[in-house]
Amino acid sequence: MSVNFLTYLENIAPEGEVILFVRQKPILKDGEVQYHADGAIKCAWPAFLPKKWKPDQAWYCNTGCFIIDRFDEGRPAAKADACERVAFLVLDDVGTKAKVPPIEPTWIMETSPNNYQYGYTFALDDQPMKGEFSAAIVAIAEAGYTDGGAINPVRNFRLPGSINLKPGRDRFASALVEFHPEREFSLAEICTALGVTPNPADTATI
Repeated sequence: MSVNFLTYLENIAPEGEVILFVRQKPILKDGEVQYHADGAIKCAWPAFLPKKWKPDQAWYCNTGCFIIDRFDEGRPAAKADACERVAFLVLDDVGTKAKVPPIEPTWIMETSPNNYQYGYTFALDDQPMKGEFSAAIVAIAEAGYTDGGAINPVRNFRLPGSINLKPGRDRFASALVEFHPEREFSLAEICTALGVTPNPADTATI
C-alpha cells in the first residue's frame, strides 16, 4: 500500500511542476540533538524530489505544486513563492485536538497512537490558488477541523513510515490506514461539507 501511495503523490503535479518530499533533519552539536526552550527538537527541513525518499527517517510530503523553473539554481525548495497552486488539503490532529470531518478523505494517516491526518486530493483541473486555499484553511481551522498552527498553503504532512521525532512519541512510524485514490475534491466541495465560508483571498500577502 505504501509504495502505491508514494507513486500516487509523485504523479499529482501538472506538467512543469513537481511535488516535493521534505526531511525533518535534527540539528546536532557535538553529536547531540539540540532542543528549543519548549522541548521541541531543533531541525532543518531540506526539500527533495520524491525519488530521494528513504525509510527509517522523518519524511513528509508538501501540499504545494512547485514550479520547477522557480527553484534557485535548480535546488528544490518547499517555499510559497515557488508555487501558485495547492495539490492537497490535510487536516491535522483528527481524533485528538480536531473534530472528525463529515466528508470522507482520500487517505488517513496515523501519525501517533490514535492521532490522524486526513488528506484530500484536489482534482488536477480544480487545484486552488494558494491565496484561495489559505483563506479556506483558516476558516476550516477556526471551525475546529484542523490544528490552528498548520494553516499555510505549503505545509508538510507525514509519509508512511515517517518516524515521529517529537519527545514522548517513542519514534512512532506513521501508518497509512486508508487510501482511496479515486476520491478527488474541489475546495468549494470541502468547505460546503464542513460548513465553512472562507473570507476573500488576500493575494497580496501570499
